[in-house]
Amino acid sequence: MMPKIKTTLIGLIALCVCISSIAVADYLSDQTLKLARDRQVKKKEAQPRNSYIEKIRTSQTTAAVAQPQQEEPETAPRDPQPVNAEPEVVSSDDQLLNMLPADSVFCLRINNFNNALSMLDQYLMGVSPVPVGTMARQQLGSLLGTPMLQGVDTNGDFALLVNAHQQFGILVPVTTYDAFINANQNAGVPDENGIAQITSPMMQGSAIYVMQVPGKSMAMMTIGVPEKQALLDLVNSLSGESLASNLTGSEQKTATSQNLWAYLNMQAINRNFGPMLEMFKQQALAEMQKDMTGQPGMSNVQPDKVIELYFDMAQKLLQQSDSITLGLEFTPDIMKKHITYTALQGSDVAEMLTKNLPVEPGFKMLKYLPADQAVKMAAKYNPQTFEKINVSILEMLSETLLADDSQLAEELKQMAVDSAQAMGNELAFTFSYTSGQPPFELAYVIKNADTAAFKKLTQGSGELITQMYEAMGLPLSVDISLQEDQFTHKDIAVDKILFNLIFDESEMEGQDTQMLQQSIDAMYGDSLVYNVASTDDVMLLTMGPEGETQMKQLIDKVTGMTTMALAPDIAVAYNNIENIGSADFIGSVNIIRIMSGLGEMMQSMQGQLGPAAGMGTMFAESFNLPTNSAFGFGGSIDNGQVNITGVYPKQHLMEVMAGFMQFQQQMMQMQMQQMPQQNGMGGQSEPFEMEPFGGSEDAEIEFKMDSQQDSVSIEIVGELSDAQKDAISEDIKKIIKQDASWHSIGSSTMNGRTTYTVSPVKDINAFAEKIEFGEVQSIQDGKITVKIQN
Repeated sequence: MMPKIKTTLIGLIALCVCISSIAVADYLSDQTLKLARDRQVKKKEAQPRNSYIEKIRTSQTTAAVAQPQQEEPETAPRDPQPVNAEPEVVSSDDQLLNMLPADSVFCLRINNFNNALSMLDQYLMGVSPVPVGTMARQQLGSLLGTPMLQGVDTNGDFALLVNAHQQFGILVPVTTYDAFINANQNAGVPDENGIAQITSPMMQGSAIYVMQVPGKSMAMMTIGVPEKQALLDLVNSLSGESLASNLTGSEQKTATSQNLWAYLNMQAINRNFGPMLEMFKQQALAEMQKDMTGQPGMSNVQPDKVIELYFDMAQKLLQQSDSITLGLEFTPDIMKKHITYTALQGSDVAEMLTKNLPVEPGFKMLKYLPADQAVKMAAKYNPQTFEKINVSILEMLSETLLADDSQLAEELKQMAVDSAQAMGNELAFTFSYTSGQPPFELAYVIKNADTAAFKKLTQGSGELITQMYEAMGLPLSVDISLQEDQFTHKDIAVDKILFNLIFDESEMEGQDTQMLQQSIDAMYGDSLVYNVASTDDVMLLTMGPEGETQMKQLIDKVTGMTTMALAPDIAVAYNNIENIGSADFIGSVNIIRIMSGLGEMMQSMQGQLGPAAGMGTMFAESFNLPTNSAFGFGGSIDNGQVNITGVYPKQHLMEVMAGFMQFQQQMMQMQMQQMPQQNGMGGQSEPFEMEPFGGSEDAEIEFKMDSQQDSVSIEIVGELSDAQKDAISEDIKKIIKQDASWHSIGSSTMNGRTTYTVSPVKDINAFAEKIEFGEVQSIQDGKITVKIQN
């Protein structure tokens, strides 16, 4: 089983992966995520080295001569656009949008309550056994104290809002306020301010106050707030500047046309919760220091710079964000989700999200993607935008983790610039899990890429990434090598880029580096291998157990076919996203293929996963279903905004439901087979975390060693209290941590027996010698019997 790494440590490795991917096609260092461990920089004397910049400059002249001239884009250059320019204020005739306060922290509106629920029920027909609309109406009637919703305009628009003072209210459309109150037997007599109290069957014990919004067929409600003043404050906040003034005409149209629409004011979030980030940072720092105490290889780690980097990034993003909106739209066959992120006008983020170069319409590389892959995506590549983003991240790194090595920081920035310029202007890629080494396959098709410059990047990037890892305190080194002309297909030469991740034993301080290296080698083979080829205007990359075969298939498509139909799953997104011709990215995710491929991957990793690999067989068999649909997405980035549309066809939702139903049936069958036949008794699983230690009667424990999986099954004969189980678990963890950098412990109870599954345990005798929580009775045939004392 692969190591379980603390969440805080995963964060640092994830950051390293992002930076490493700048050099090697967004994937090469992704595999460090689960295995590398945080360590602080050990101050060393500066060593002379040939810088990355010097290596690149040495060969610039030759490279310039060798490179073919790229064609100028056919689209005429446009005039420079102002960054996130002030939108024209558009008035709205929507009553609710004109009522909601402009400084609301959050609001959620349901447009035409009856129609929204009706469309949702049509979409979920055949998926949900119970109509959602019926349940929603019943819950609303119970909340309002009027089961038949008398006096409520159920064809109107409802809204939930949190105002600038963090007061929560619900706006309910009514036929008339008097009709709503008079027909509600659970409503009290309104006071001098028109405020009535409702006794809600759903919210017993919680105060619910309601009053009319002056001049409107709307009622405002508060729940669980004993002071009536909060209700008055909410109603008064509706008379100021409206949210409509913050939205463009198209945004107003989206807000009023979607079945459900939500708005999050990021600047209000920053004002109310931004100061709390410092407190969260200190808590995260304390937790990280606690987690690393006593861990092998962690004695010199000072995580303050890591925590500071993450929270600085979060703080800057929060400060430079304006709003996020979400819209849901239901039809009988498809649900669409519309998300818009808007950066603060004039901010660095807004500038990064603004195009400064024209892009060609459409996605010309989509047609080359194989149809049977789980994930497909195509994107317009804007070198300037990606260069800004990468350099911005590296600048924050240079202020924290790389503060002691300015030369390295500058070389990384230069690599970011070079890699951005080498990657062409459109790319398409696919990804799937599979069996074999490595347990995944991917392919890239990149238009107008500078293949020679890309290859040159690999020559210096391995050393540079290693230096970055060293500066961050990671005991890792990376070796990247280029092997040219490894085979030829259709007169096109195919090169190979080999990537190796190596652990430094001298820096691991007691960790089992051999085991970690073996785990990587067992999963990925001797090296991660990219196959690289190029035609006149397209660069191709593949990786996977059948990488060479995939490369030949891509070459056949690129050189032999001019028109090809889109794969059915990506076509779902292409045909259901508005203005797809001007979109910047599009993609599809086939859950059936992901789960099936995940099952195949788990089956092929039995040596690492142990008994858990059996779950892979169930995944592979349950999701071995025909599929011609997928969840899709697409969108655009410009003018300080990111717009994303998600497409969720009912067909694929039903395909996924069928797969999970088959999986559930297999799980039930497995449980039935494992149940003991005598006495008709069943079992139950126990969570790992339990109550504090306490005493019980004597019990015997059997350890069954599985030498194939390096795991131990601990069978407790006799009943133990939860407290004893917890104490035994902690003792076992202490033993394992002496010899391994990771561990896995699970437990279950059946017929009064508690069974632990523990790994890794390489030497059963050495393990038994370290047991102190009971008396070792015998060691025979791979079993250890231990008697627990009172």
